[in-house]
Amino acid sequence: ILLSIFSYVSRENIFIVNLTAFIFGIVIGFTGPNLELFKSDNSPLPSGKITIEEESWISSLAAFGAIGFTLFYGFISEKCGRKIAILLIGIPQTTSWIIMAFASSVNHIYISRLLSGVAGAGWFFVVPVYIAEIADKTIRGGLCASFSVICNTGIFLEFILAEYMDFRDAAILIGIVSLVFVIGFTFMPESPQYLISRKRYDEAEISFKFFRGLQANEQLPQHLQEDFDSIKEIGKDDGEEKQIRDLFKHIVKPGVMKTVFLACVVCNFPLLSGCFVLITYNQGIFKAADVGVLSVFWSSLAFAFIQIVASVFTAKFVDRVGRRKILISSSLSSAFCLAVFATYMYIKTETNVDLTSLSWVKWIPVISLLVEVFVSSIGIIPVPNFYGPEILDQKRTSRRNQYICAFFVNTIAVSHGCVVGWLSPFIPYLQSSQSHLTTGPVTSNDVSWIGSLMPLGGFIGTTVFGTITERLGKRISLFMLLVPHLSFWCLIYFSTNVSHLYIARILGGITGGGSMRILPLYITEISENKIRGTLGSFYVLSLSLGTFLMFVMGTYFNFFIVPLIILIFPSIFFISLFFLHDTPTSLISRKKFDEAFIALKFYRTCGKEKQENVHEEFELLRKALQKEDDKKWTVEDFASKSAQKSFLLGLFLIFLNQFSGTFAIMTYTAEIFRASGSSLKPNESSMIIGFIQLVGVYVSTICVDRFGRKILMSISCFGTSIFLFILGSYSYLNASGFDISNLSWIPILSLSLVIFLASLGVISLPFIMITELMPSNVKRFIHVTIAIAIFLSRSFIFMVVNIITLSHGCIVGWLSPFIPYLRSSESHLTSGSVNSNDISWIGSSLSIGGLVGTIVFGRIAQKFGTKKALILLAFPHIIFWLLVFFSTNVYHLYLARGFAGLSGGGIIRNISLYVTEISENKIRGKLGSYMVLWFSAGILLIFVIGTHLSFFVVPLVLVLLPISYFFGILYFPDTPTSLITFKKSEEAWNSLLFFRTYGKHSTATASVVEEFNLLKTTLEKKDYEKVELDDFMTKPAKKALVIAMFLMFLNQFSGTFAVMTYTADIFKHSGSDISANNSSTVVAVLQLIGVYLSTIFVERCGRKILMTISCTGASLFLLILGTYFYIKTSFDEMNQYSWIPVVSLSLYIFHASFGIISLPFVITTELLPNKVRKAACTICMSAITVLAFIVLKIYPPSVKLIGIYGCMWFFSAICLLGAIVTIIFIPETKGISLITSDEESQKMLPKPKEKNAVVKAQQL
Repeated sequence: ILLSIFSYVSRENIFIVNLTAFIFGIVIGFTGPNLELFKSDNSPLPSGKITIEEESWISSLAAFGAIGFTLFYGFISEKCGRKIAILLIGIPQTTSWIIMAFASSVNHIYISRLLSGVAGAGWFFVVPVYIAEIADKTIRGGLCASFSVICNTGIFLEFILAEYMDFRDAAILIGIVSLVFVIGFTFMPESPQYLISRKRYDEAEISFKFFRGLQANEQLPQHLQEDFDSIKEIGKDDGEEKQIRDLFKHIVKPGVMKTVFLACVVCNFPLLSGCFVLITYNQGIFKAADVGVLSVFWSSLAFAFIQIVASVFTAKFVDRVGRRKILISSSLSSAFCLAVFATYMYIKTETNVDLTSLSWVKWIPVISLLVEVFVSSIGIIPVPNFYGPEILDQKRTSRRNQYICAFFVNTIAVSHGCVVGWLSPFIPYLQSSQSHLTTGPVTSNDVSWIGSLMPLGGFIGTTVFGTITERLGKRISLFMLLVPHLSFWCLIYFSTNVSHLYIARILGGITGGGSMRILPLYITEISENKIRGTLGSFYVLSLSLGTFLMFVMGTYFNFFIVPLIILIFPSIFFISLFFLHDTPTSLISRKKFDEAFIALKFYRTCGKEKQENVHEEFELLRKALQKEDDKKWTVEDFASKSAQKSFLLGLFLIFLNQFSGTFAIMTYTAEIFRASGSSLKPNESSMIIGFIQLVGVYVSTICVDRFGRKILMSISCFGTSIFLFILGSYSYLNASGFDISNLSWIPILSLSLVIFLASLGVISLPFIMITELMPSNVKRFIHVTIAIAIFLSRSFIFMVVNIITLSHGCIVGWLSPFIPYLRSSESHLTSGSVNSNDISWIGSSLSIGGLVGTIVFGRIAQKFGTKKALILLAFPHIIFWLLVFFSTNVYHLYLARGFAGLSGGGIIRNISLYVTEISENKIRGKLGSYMVLWFSAGILLIFVIGTHLSFFVVPLVLVLLPISYFFGILYFPDTPTSLITFKKSEEAWNSLLFFRTYGKHSTATASVVEEFNLLKTTLEKKDYEKVELDDFMTKPAKKALVIAMFLMFLNQFSGTFAVMTYTADIFKHSGSDISANNSSTVVAVLQLIGVYLSTIFVERCGRKILMTISCTGASLFLLILGTYFYIKTSFDEMNQYSWIPVVSLSLYIFHASFGIISLPFVITTELLPNKVRKAACTICMSAITVLAFIVLKIYPPSVKLIGIYGCMWFFSAICLLGAIVTIIFIPETKGISLITSDEESQKMLPKPKEKNAVVKAQQL
């Protein structure tokens, strides 16, 4: 029969090609007899007999291994050829049988079955395609059906081997067969069709002759030549379509989408028909049926033999009768037989009818199952293998590519929905004694942190992926979403303590922020207007689907299985991205017009009849975007009435989305039901809620373009409000002690309706409406702005720049609240609790790093520009927080503080210089004070959170600051001064316009033009000659440098830095009733107020007056504080005066903050002559770090030597000296122009009548 079917292909070739099908049949048949063996007391496994759960995993892991690898083998077969793909099948297959042969535990069986499934993915895909391509069209059906014949033969042989051979010997034998297949197939040629698609025509002809039984040098007969020419034409078309990226394009091109769906249904039909379940559990089913007429073994053997007969029948008649008729007949007959068997089993197990009295009844289960196997093996099992691919060759009318793209892109949203819903079903496990965490069960506080850290990650994700999207496009951004997402699941799987869960949730939030930023915009830009709402709803629909899936899986699978299953979704997402284009809008924005036109045709499923329409749409889009690009967004864009209204509405919609409580409810669903006293199990209720949300979002996708956004949002908000009120009332009555047990259905009903109604609008529509509301010229920026909620104003740049200063303030103040912890026996350091010497080194190592940082970042600024130096400031801060988090001994803390000091030196050196160079004269002092204001805010922040958060949580929160700063600073240009220095005049002009809030192509005022020309003339005249020692010998340079060095000395030896570092320790020694950390917080608040007052009055009162008041006030209150400590050493009873240290230290910091702390950097930059400014700033900032090191290092031993009172009196004397020097020697620098020569620097004070420093410079 076989030889009559395969008239052209030799027996050797048939044997080699179908060896893989034979082995696959053995894999399928393996579970039938061997599962019963593994479950018995005679189990060959040393670990003993397996459980029911282990049995289910052994059966299903082969299918699980095939997930995703079908696409992999498809990719390999298209890139490297069918032959290479088939040879690759042999590697996991041979390996699986070797592992099976030497298995010593059920885990080895798992791995073996998993590898068998990986190989099976190739069997199902590549082998039928290969056979179809080498076969003559008249016998293709029979040849493809041979796969089923040989496969069923393998099943039959496995049943025999399992009965008469040890399963290990059988595994070795089958492994040898697998190896024979690999060796034998190396001699087989590639398929002619693939070779033609790669334009290898000579090799294709030789291959064609081989499969038609001809020698390579023989001439093709005419009928075979015609066949080869037809294959050649098909292959050429395939060669055009089957490039890597174009493969997906081919799937969704006109006429294919519907056939893809039909092919998927046909190919997956056998899996849902139950055929493979019968094959896998056949012996168990016969055993359950209590078949008395045949033994279980002979019943299984008959089962396998009938499959072979049926497969041969199909191979003989499939091309004569037709696929459709065979498939329909097989399906109907199989349904009838299964119904008969199910009825028999129901009567036997669920009723009292005695069937043993009727002898013929015993044959019913045997006959019905054997007939079912025969009819299913005729059609259901073999036909879809080749009928599905044949359907794809048919030409049909296509729908829209946007649906397919939206589906695949949103697989990452499904996976993120699983992340969102992950916590709810696993809270009981994490809080139980069975928790795997080495830190023990998590507390309610831990749960709240695990739940709330994801939005913090979302903050980062929105910012980061907003930047990536603008720079690299949507498609690259989608690829990069996988990095934090996969990291989340890996951390969950390998977690050992609650800190790992914290980090994982932050990474999950980064994915969420990125997906929220990219996916709605991506779908909006690829969609046609009439379906934009529907496709836009796919995002929230996918999130809801993922949440529902997580509720289900979290209920039925354990903690470690879930991450492995979820990895399916990011795998699909990753593979599908290779076949997608970037959006036309994104490509046009980056001047890639040809790619943009191709992308638009792709997303419009463009045939020849639509070319003209698509070309017209493309031109309109290109012109609109180019017009927008000509006008870079400025602050004025946000001042328009439409932009302001849209911005406020967007913020409100985001507020509504979060504060409606939907996100919190989905996160803590199980806990809410547990607290409500509902009769349903919490996780069951969660599944119901997840399913209802899915339904609600799906209804939204259907109705959003029919009824409009406004109607759905109104219904959603009103309905959600009503049922939340009902749920709240029920919970209130339950908590008040009322007997409402008969109303236990209310929580599930009301919460279900809340989720359903919220899903109609509150959850799903805000992201669509924001995209549609925003004016086009600010739309992209608004997507980032709304998510991070930053108010844009004229001072925005200074806020962003000073985020790193805020971070450094946190680092400077970090030691104070954690000194008690590090000194205590609870310290986590393996080196033990720290002593006073360790504390002094931890405090002072910051200054050592600062000395290096001042020089290094000063050099970077000179060589590469100020902006690049600012960008690099973020990395030492990130390293600091990582070292603190992972620290195990005190040396890690030394190193961490050193890295932080590195950034600190760069901040002192470059931030003040950057702000000075971009500021207008009249507000330079105010903006320069921002640095100290944010520094003070950072100290306050660390004092607050250091009091209430643990040592390990603080780094996770505060590392967000340098990360946000890094991505924020990328948006802003270098200073005009720096750019002119590097001969970049055009960029310098654009930079000045930017900092004066003009658009790139806007017309600037005459004053700005004059300012730029004067700046350029001055700098080009100097040409930034190499700074020599003689440049510092000029009178203005020497005077300015001496004053600057004194100000640095005053800044440190006034004691402010030492006092802020050791605040908590000082209060501890004061004997105050207020706790040390709370007192520190009060001091930090007053410091912040003082610096803020400095920003207000620095331009009104001038630098000199503020410095004088600051030094005098600081000196006075340090004197009082020192006197208190001196008296306290002599008199123990000072309790009634315990308020003195708090008040005096607070007022000391307050006075120091608006002068001593904030103004030295402003005055120094303004005093120094232009030519030596950068070099002199580096010297001054290096000096301040050395001075800081000295003060911080000698303070603890000085306290022991001369007492705290002696230290305070010394600091007081220095402050008094500062007041005297300020009055006599330091000039007023308010309003002075930085565009000044050495001669001008001799006259530090402008004349009172000169209102504008630019006028003065022009006159000179």
